[in-house]
Amino acid sequence: MMRTLLPCFFVIAVGTAAPFAHAQPAPAKSATPPIAPSATVADEARKLFEEGTAELNAGRYAEAAVKLRAAWAKKKSYDVAGNLGTALIQLGKDAEAAKLLSYAVSNFPAGGSPKEKKWVEETFAAVRKSVVMVRVRVTVEGADVFVNGEAIGKSPVTDDTYAMPGVIVVVANKEGFEDARLELKGDKGGDVDAALTMKAKGTPPVVTEWPRWPAFVGAGVAAVAVGAGVGFAVSAGDNAGAADKKLAEIRKTSGAGPCPETPATGACRDLADLNRAHDQMRNVSAGFFIGAGILALGTAGYAVWATRTPVQATVGVGPRGAAFVVQGSF
Repeated sequence: MMRTLLPCFFVIAVGTAAPFAHAQPAPAKSATPPIAPSATVADEARKLFEEGTAELNAGRYAEAAVKLRAAWAKKKSYDVAGNLGTALIQLGKDAEAAKLLSYAVSNFPAGGSPKEKKWVEETFAAVRKSVVMVRVRVTVEGADVFVNGEAIGKSPVTDDTYAMPGVIVVVANKEGFEDARLELKGDKGGDVDAALTMKAKGTPPVVTEWPRWPAFVGAGVAAVAVGAGVGFAVSAGDNAGAADKKLAEIRKTSGAGPCPETPATGACRDLADLNRAHDQMRNVSAGFFIGAGILALGTAGYAVWATRTPVQATVGVGPRGAAFVVQGSF
């Protein structure tokens, strides 16, 4: 890290493009200044720049930094950046110095002194070896960005930013957004990328949920099927009761023998019709119950998948009826 004052410094008025070294004699003063003294910002910045440069040449780096910071706040120019960066190097503030010297290199005038340009470039190259360049990207414009607690401006950040080696903390905040924070590790002379993604506050989480209406429709159809199954089961029961009565009547008839397998007429034919109707009604009832059960299980499965609500369903089918139970919420 450079701590020895270099032999050349800028000692020019802010905004001019003809710097000269402090070792050279001051130019002769004319009787009539080209610009009359005034209280403009430019004149205030020039005065601060000249006072800060004088402190820098005298080796009073802290005092020089104060004056040159004030000049920089009023007018940003390559000469202020170069001299302020030099003072900060002597004060051990290499990261800030690197940023200012980088600005001085990038904005050095085309017609400036080649010697001074070389000096600025070499000074920046020397301090660059001791710091880390941080490239910051933020997804939201206008966010305040901080590197290791130091404000570096608002996003998008276009200027080069530098930090001391080690852990580098980059933070971005803006009203209406959650703060974005990123920790990186940087080495001397290296560079790191800090990409910060900011999310708006109060944004509800995206929940993927299937529509619930199919569950209601499925449950309704299953209920109808259960009702139909119950109806056919009742009809089958009625036919079974009638067949039992008819069989009892046949057995009471004097001289009646067993009915043939294919009775053509009489009480045996009526008994056969009742038994056939009972079997048909029972089979149809069982079919409705089984269909309702399958539909109910499918509906319950859909409800579980769509709403993530625990649902239990059971179906039982017997010779004369069935039971269907669904437990859960939709």
